[in-house]
Amino acid sequence: SAGQIMANTSLLYPAGRVRLVAEQGVALGERGLIDVSGRRLNLAGATVDVAGGEVQVVARAGDVDLRAGSRIDVSAGNGLAGAGGIGILASGMARLAGELQGAGPDAASAGSFALTADTLDDFTALHRRLNAGGFIHRRSIETLSGDLLHAAGESIEAQQLTLVASGGSLTVAGRIAASSASAPGARS
Repeated sequence: SAGQIMANTSLLYPAGRVRLVAEQGVALGERGLIDVSGRRLNLAGATVDVAGGEVQVVARAGDVDLRAGSRIDVSAGNGLAGAGGIGILASGMARLAGELQGAGPDAASAGSFALTADTLDDFTALHRRLNAGGFIHRRSIETLSGDLLHAAGESIEAQQLTLVASGGSLTVAGRIAASSASAPGARS
C-alpha cells in the first residue's frame, strides 16, 4: 500500500497472492512482471499440483496503467490444478495494454478477470488480450461512466460474462461464446 505505485520489476510469488494498493495511481511498467502462476511440484516422490494465485490492483483515487511489455500471469503454469484470477479497481481510467495470462487445464479451471473502473481505454483490445491469455472461465467488466462497445467481427470467449456500463451505454454487435469447454486458450 502506498500513495502511488510504479512497479517496473519482477514480482515472483508462485501460486501466491500479490496486492498492489495505492491512494493515487498504480502502474506496471514496460518491464513489470507479476507471476503467481501455478506449479507442479514433486514432494517426497509425490506429484502435487498447486493452482495459480491471485493478483489485485487497486487505485483508490487514480488510474491503473498496465503498460505494453508488462505481464501478469495467474495461469495454471505447468500444473493441472487450475488458474487463478486478476481483480482491478480503478477510480479513474483503466489502461490495460500489458499481457494477461490465465490459461488453465480446461475452461472450467481457466483464469478469472474482474475490472471495475470509471472508464476503460480500449474494451476491444482488452478482450483480445483476455481471449489470447486464456481467461475463458469468468469475466466481469464494469465502467462507471464510460461506454462499452463490443464491435461487429469481434469475439468474447468466456463461460461466465458480466458487462456493465453503469453511467454509459453497452452496445453488443460482436460474437459472445459463453459456454464452450474448448474455447481458445483452454489447454488439454
